[in-house]
Order: sequence, then structure tokens, then C-alpha cells
Amino acid sequence: SIPADISIEFSDDGGVSWTISPTTVTDAEGDLGSNVSAGEHCFNWILSTDLPGIESDAWKVRIVSTVFGASDTAYYSSPLDSRPPDVNIFQYPSQIAYGDSAVLNWSVEDLFWSHRPGTLSIICGADTIDTVLSDTFFVWHPDWSTISCDSAIFRIVMRDSFCNWGADTCAISLCPDVVPPEIIPIDTLSECFDFNFTMKFMLYDSIAGIDYSSISVTLDSSAIAYELVGDTIIITGGDSIFPRDTGIVCISVSDANTICPPNDTSRCWLVWRCPLSFGCLRMPNPFTPNNDLSNDYVQFTFPGMELEPGEIFIYDMNNVLVRKIDVPTGDGSEELARWYGKNIAGKQVPIGIYLYVIEVDGEVVCEGTVTVAR
Repeated sequence: SIPADISIEFSDDGGVSWTISPTTVTDAEGDLGSNVSAGEHCFNWILSTDLPGIESDAWKVRIVSTVFGASDTAYYSSPLDSRPPDVNIFQYPSQIAYGDSAVLNWSVEDLFWSHRPGTLSIICGADTIDTVLSDTFFVWHPDWSTISCDSAIFRIVMRDSFCNWGADTCAISLCPDVVPPEIIPIDTLSECFDFNFTMKFMLYDSIAGIDYSSISVTLDSSAIAYELVGDTIIITGGDSIFPRDTGIVCISVSDANTICPPNDTSRCWLVWRCPLSFGCLRMPNPFTPNNDLSNDYVQFTFPGMELEPGEIFIYDMNNVLVRKIDVPTGDGSEELARWYGKNIAGKQVPIGIYLYVIEVDGEVVCEGTVTVAR
């Protein structure tokens, strides 16, 4: 009925000691301190702000009223929870292959957690899927037909009875691409080729894309050069195949999977060089004997060269014999019926136009000109 001095104290050990001083008491003007008037008083204390990260069910508060040296004390008990739950994802796969599912297990450590529902967020690229959780494990069945990312982030958020939220995050690699690249023929050989062939193929992969560094092109297991224009492979070659012989052209390529093992594919095609039975030819013309592996020689053919030996005579424009080439019969005749632009002494001839005459059994069967260029 008369003014009194009012103080408030807190204990974190059930009243053994009273050492906690409140600093965030609100609405206490005229309710705490000296010479507080008689009547009903009320104030608030935001205990979790003063003491964050603490939880206990042994907190006590006492209010002491002092008048003329005499005091009276009122005691109250209350739990304190300013610590979020400790969420720990302790089991999850590091990688999920196409068609598989993922099982996640986690633990929640919190004094006041009573299995309240939480939330699982699955972040896959630009998509986020939220799921309400009522347990501490989850089985994810991905919709592999719609997944376009190669890694998913899982964020599990759990709350306790005092609305404190705790979270843990993990990442799982995905392998949505199990289909190897396609090698699509554009131009291939439907019949034999005469001197060289050209083939074109398009590369395609829908998800991971093409690993261009993995491309391999071979002819009879030996690497050959190719040109890559965008996703199109252009192969030119075949002069190493003898007439009537066949060769196998193979292309191998992998996709650009970086998280999971790449998918590989290979395709092969049979090519066939036509027999040399088409008469007098010299190709290419002009030719460039400069050792750059392109048109370094001129190839001669003549009727019946597979059956009868022949002689090729090369003359300059003054009718001076520059080179004589003996061509035997058989499969090696084509390789020997070549002029690399060298004279009888083995030295390169000057650029210009040269005459050639091909004789079989002393009879002229082919003649013409051939140009040496550089």
C-alpha cells in the first residue's frame, strides 16, 4: 500500500546463484527501481536477446520488494531456449546415378525439440522443391525425365518448441546423362573411291554436350587427320589404301560429363578403293612436291598396269629426259607409278610443265603434260 524499491534478478542454476543481470527489460518505466508506487505493475524481459544460444529448463526469476529495510520476495520458474536445434545430416550419397534414388538421414539435438515438422528444400539448378518433414530421414525419388542439373543442394530446416530454427545443408552430384553421343552420317561412301574419299558426320549430345578433346578418327587403327566444323567431322584421305583393298574408318567420341564418368560411343565404316582399270590418268595436276604431305607426288595410271609392267618417261620442255620410272605388275604397281618431282640425280626439278610418256612393251599407251608447282 506504500511505495517500495523493486529489483529483479535471474538464476541459471535453479536458484543457487543470482548472477544474471537483465539488460533488455522493456515496458518497465515506473515498475522497477526505487520508490515504485503501490499497485499493479508489469514488465517484459527478452531473455534470449541477452543470452543467445542458451537453452535450459532450470531458469528462475525473483522479484524483491524492499520497504524501510524489510523485503519480500516472489519466485518464478521458466524455461529458456535461445539456441536453435543442432541439425546434422550424417548420411547421404555423394552421387546418384540415373534411375537411382537418394536416402538422407539426419539428427536433431535440442532440449525442447518435440518432433515438430520441418522443411526440406531441394535446389536443382533454377528449381526449388520444398517438402514438409515429419521424421529424420527422407527418400528422394528424382524425376529423371525433367532433371537438367548435375548437382542438387539439400537444405533441412527444423524448429523447436520456442520457434528456434536450425539447418544443415549437403550437396549430391547427379548423373542424368547416361546416353552416349550420336555420330550421324551426312556423307558416306556407297561405292568404291578412285584416289581419295571425303566423308562427313555430325556429332550430337542432348545433355552434357560433346567433349571435343575426346574425338578420335582412325583408318585401319591408325590416326588420320580430320576437320571439325562446328559439330561436323570432315574426313579426307584414302591414298594409303591400295587399289582393290578395303579400309575401316572409325570415329570415337565422349560426352562432356564432368561429375560422372563420360559416356563413350564409336562407329566404323568400310571403305573400298576401286581397281586401277580406268586407263590413262595423272593426278593431281599440278602437284606440289614440297614435303607438306599434301599433293607431294603425281600418281600415274595406264591401261592394264595391274597385268603388265610399264615405263614412265618424264621430259622437260626441251625433250631432255628428266626421270624414268619402272612400274612392275601387281598390287604395288600404283605406289611405284608416282613421280615426286625429282630428277635422275634425286634432286627436285624446277617448277614448270613437263612431258610424260608411258610405254608398255615398247608401245606408247599414254602421253601428256604434268605441271610442277610449289
